[in-house]
Amino acid sequence: MSSFGSSTIANGASSGNIFANQSNFGNFLGESQLNGNNQTNFKAASVFNNDNNNINTGSPEKNANTKKTQKQTNKTYQNGQSTSTTSKQISNLQVFKESDIVATGALFEQPERLGFNHRRPTEVRSIPKYFLTQPKLLYTPEFVQNPWDQENQNKLTLMEAENGGRDYQGLYEDMQKLREIERTKMEELGLVDAENVAKDLTEAISFSGSCLDMCPVFERVRRQLENNVKALEKDPISNKISRERAVKAFSRPAAGQPPPLPSDVRPPHVLSQTLNYLVDNILQQLPEAHSFIWDRTRSIRQDFTYQNNFGPEAVDCNERIVRIHLLSLHIMAGSDVEYSQQQELEQFNKALQTLMEIYQDVRNNGGKSPNEAEFRAYHLLSHVRDPDLERQIQKLPDEVYNDKLVQLALRFRKITTQNNVVERGVTNLVGALNLYTEFFRLVYSEETPFLMACLLETHFNEIRFYALKAISRSFHTKTKPYAIQRLQQVLGFDSVQKLQKFLGYYDIDIINVNGEVLVDLFNKEKLETTYKLNSFHEKAKYSPPYSTQLDDKVKGLDWKHFVNSGRPNTGVALNLQPPTVEITSKPQQSGFVNLSSFKKPETVNTFDSTSLQSQPQAQAQAQSRPQPQSHPQSFQIPNNAPQKNIFNFKSETSSTPGSIKPSNDNSIGSATELAKPVFSFPSNENTSKSNLKSNVQNQQQPVQSFNKPVPNFSLPTQSTLNKVPLTAPSSLSFGITSPQKEKEKEKVKPLEQPDTKVSIPAPVRTSLSVVPEKVKLTQSKMFPLALQQVFEQILQDTIKSELQVVLSKLLSKYHNELERKKVIHSLGSELYDAFLREVMYECVLEARAAQFYDSHLKKRKMKVIIRNSKKAVNKLREKKMKMYELKSVTFEKLKKNKRRLSISSFESNSSFSKRKRHDSFDVSVISEKQHEVHELWSPINLSEFLKNCSENLKLKIYQNNLDLKFLLIVENWRTSYAKWLNSKLGLKANMTSSVLENSISNDKINLLITSMPNKEQLNESFFANTAFILFECGLTISSVTSIQEKLQADGKILKKIISLIDKYSRYKVSIIISFWDVSGSSITSSEVADLLHLTQYSSVSNLKSLVLCDMTTKNGNINTILSQAFNKVSLEFNGELSSTGSKREYNETKLKSSQTQQHKLQKLNHSIRNHKILNIDNSNYNSSIIEESTPSASPKRKKVDDNRANTSLSQLQDLTAEIRRKYKK
Repeated sequence: MSSFGSSTIANGASSGNIFANQSNFGNFLGESQLNGNNQTNFKAASVFNNDNNNINTGSPEKNANTKKTQKQTNKTYQNGQSTSTTSKQISNLQVFKESDIVATGALFEQPERLGFNHRRPTEVRSIPKYFLTQPKLLYTPEFVQNPWDQENQNKLTLMEAENGGRDYQGLYEDMQKLREIERTKMEELGLVDAENVAKDLTEAISFSGSCLDMCPVFERVRRQLENNVKALEKDPISNKISRERAVKAFSRPAAGQPPPLPSDVRPPHVLSQTLNYLVDNILQQLPEAHSFIWDRTRSIRQDFTYQNNFGPEAVDCNERIVRIHLLSLHIMAGSDVEYSQQQELEQFNKALQTLMEIYQDVRNNGGKSPNEAEFRAYHLLSHVRDPDLERQIQKLPDEVYNDKLVQLALRFRKITTQNNVVERGVTNLVGALNLYTEFFRLVYSEETPFLMACLLETHFNEIRFYALKAISRSFHTKTKPYAIQRLQQVLGFDSVQKLQKFLGYYDIDIINVNGEVLVDLFNKEKLETTYKLNSFHEKAKYSPPYSTQLDDKVKGLDWKHFVNSGRPNTGVALNLQPPTVEITSKPQQSGFVNLSSFKKPETVNTFDSTSLQSQPQAQAQAQSRPQPQSHPQSFQIPNNAPQKNIFNFKSETSSTPGSIKPSNDNSIGSATELAKPVFSFPSNENTSKSNLKSNVQNQQQPVQSFNKPVPNFSLPTQSTLNKVPLTAPSSLSFGITSPQKEKEKEKVKPLEQPDTKVSIPAPVRTSLSVVPEKVKLTQSKMFPLALQQVFEQILQDTIKSELQVVLSKLLSKYHNELERKKVIHSLGSELYDAFLREVMYECVLEARAAQFYDSHLKKRKMKVIIRNSKKAVNKLREKKMKMYELKSVTFEKLKKNKRRLSISSFESNSSFSKRKRHDSFDVSVISEKQHEVHELWSPINLSEFLKNCSENLKLKIYQNNLDLKFLLIVENWRTSYAKWLNSKLGLKANMTSSVLENSISNDKINLLITSMPNKEQLNESFFANTAFILFECGLTISSVTSIQEKLQADGKILKKIISLIDKYSRYKVSIIISFWDVSGSSITSSEVADLLHLTQYSSVSNLKSLVLCDMTTKNGNINTILSQAFNKVSLEFNGELSSTGSKREYNETKLKSSQTQQHKLQKLNHSIRNHKILNIDNSNYNSSIIEESTPSASPKRKKVDDNRANTSLSQLQDLTAEIRRKYKK
């Protein structure tokens, strides 16, 4: 019977203690006691795992060893979060000594019979690799360029300089060959990934750029060859691409494209210098340089992404790029340069999202970003429809949430909420404020910064649209229309003209009532049918708004001031320390090295590892290693003879150092904790760093000793540290350690300044390296050169600083002088305009007074004339009454006064004769006028017109009468001018075709005079027989349209008509243009011809003649003018065919000839068939009868003459020829 170790099983329901061996009684007691409602708790010296239903049996010695191991495991579980409850239970356990265990004995003699199993080790489940993420580089490591890469770039630059722009094609081909060699070398050195090779995330390299120019030399040559160089990048003298001016363009990654080389990517400090160049030299050239700045800033962000760099330089560049986009949104909206607001906002949001992620990572690592509040405010305003942002902003620290910019952005979000939005994905809230008036007041106030106002300006159109929608639904439909000046103030427009354009775009009517301009916004019928005020996205977006009121916030500052505003990002304090060992060569194996502290012994190198990675990454990396044993582990590498083991160091010809098998610390923190790395290296300065990767494994590792050549690790010398200043902040350090490491931290001291230098790996030596003696700095060969460089740098800095002071004074003086001149000029122009307006105002008042006086004087005189005329009429009536009374005197009274009567009769006869002569004169005048009116409205002699047309017309004998058409093009037949024309031509209404027409014919021509039909009847056949056209123009019905505008419009119609007849008419057409100057503008005939563009129709081959008739001449008679025009075109007509008519005539003649030939053949066959006697052989008919009746045989059949068959046909031909000869004579 085996003896059992001690354990205690405590049941919550009983007070007794049961002794058992060192095992888990999961199967024995049941899962309901182990896990259900904490009914049973195990108290033992070891750690129990409820997932393992196993039991270990053995001797006390084995149990003692197991106990030791389990104590170590206990220590590990106490550090984790998942064993917090178990740790509390262990502190209350009852521990038994070994003597007590031996004296007590086993609980069960043979546990196997009762169903217990031996305890088996449990493997830790690893986290899938697709859950791992590449950590962001939140600091900037020191830049040290690879010597081979530096030499290669210098060689390419020298080739470009020697070429001098003479042969870019040859230079490009040579550089392509060199780039293939460069890619192969970079892959060997491990500085770039191999093309088309699948890799795991855990094997990714730390890529960094090495291009020290703003644009790589290969790209400069390629773009110059492709003629893809902007004007801002060219040398003004040579007109070629300049190394000092060229900036790397954005290149969209494509499928199958190889990874970029380090020489194509700029490091962070060069990217920062590039952005400084754009801000200092190109930004002031907006809006012309917008496309250039938009593309180059996108390229800067792309290079940061290539290097996975999110350090201070990346934060600063992204912040300034966001400000550049905000400036561009405002500047480009007010310019005529074409740009896309959607693309500008897209890049703005991408840069802003990058900043949001960096700020969160910085905060997670214990740091603070100085400008976070400003860009959090921009983020809130760029997504005003996203309610989740308000929840996210409340989780930020108080100094960010309570910042005035964030509070101002939240205030804008509240007052811009609207409850009448019809848009996909938008839910209208009940408590929406919709304070659009307050919104525009706050935007234009001094409280809102300029850049924030530029961002808010992009929302102006949408807010104004839904504000109009709210106003139109809020007022009563019978309310007076809204005053446009008031609406301008409410919606924040700069001028009434801009508001009118905005309202016109959405078909909202603007009316004028008694001189006051109003907006008819409350018309119910128009709101339902005409106005487009339902959804902002029903119509295409209105042009981006531009408000000149925002320019007042600039206050004379240049754009550079706004871009470079904000606090510097050098004060970011992170609780992390950049690793000092980086990949310098291409790894061969997938093994990992867990390095977080290097101890420096006297004779051996001991690697005591502490995790630098998170728990998920460690578990994923643990899959590539063998399973550990329950023993502690430490790496010891002595300096004696090498042995074959897991270290795989190559020979001097290989550039890839071996990978080191990872070691695991026995005390590992939880998945969320990071241990503090402590590094120490040997003092050999000429050795290189190894390719090391950190690793974590929550298991025990076996002890392994390796004898291998010493890998050479070295600290950089002070001279190498001075090459490029360390840009990572001095406060970067890993400050998170586990409680169990406090004792080890006292023994191991961290480096004060981490080394992040990347160098070329040196060949691994097989013997112990000798530490050389220290050499003084002044004894170095490069010391004089370095001293000269330092002196030149100091001299340049001094000259630059002095020049800046002097130039700033000169520039300020120059700007002050310009400002003074500008003020004087503006004041002078304002005074001149004021004086001029005053003089004009006085002149207008005097003119109005004179006109008022004249009009009233005329009215008074007219009243006097009317009054006098009335008096005269009354006197005349009285006189007639008196005369009537005199005539009514009796005849006897007249006889008594015979003499007097004779005198009076004489007088009356004389007056009667005078009146008679006067009346006869009046009758003759009236008859003359009547005759003129009769002549004016009497129809034209169309028979004479048709006779003149037939004089020069010659028809062939087989031709019928010509069917011609006289087309009348009149705008409105209801006018008096059209009615006069209707009377002159004798037109009658045709109800079938809805036209006015008249037809006349003679022995040669059938003429149809018709007006223009409907559009459905305007086809090719309609214009085919058109020979004459009368086109009426110049009738300005409304006073709004001028005679010039009317003639221009009529000219377009005339051009269309001429193009149709030129295309379809068979005859050359004569056109009569009837011009009526109804407005009395006194325009000349030459001006009319110019406005109608009559001279350009002289080249039209199918146009016979073009006659312009000015019907409103002072000394002309319209009847005579029209008759002369008709007579002219009739005499010129000869039936000449146009090019289209000639083709048709040829085709018809050809068809007719073929038909005639077929007809002749048919007629011949018919005539032959009718002569049956010639065709039938009847010689043998009744031969037998004749033979019987006569002694001799029947007479023989006579031969038929062949000419008799064609007798009829020849006679017909002769008759036709004779008729033709007669008609020709």
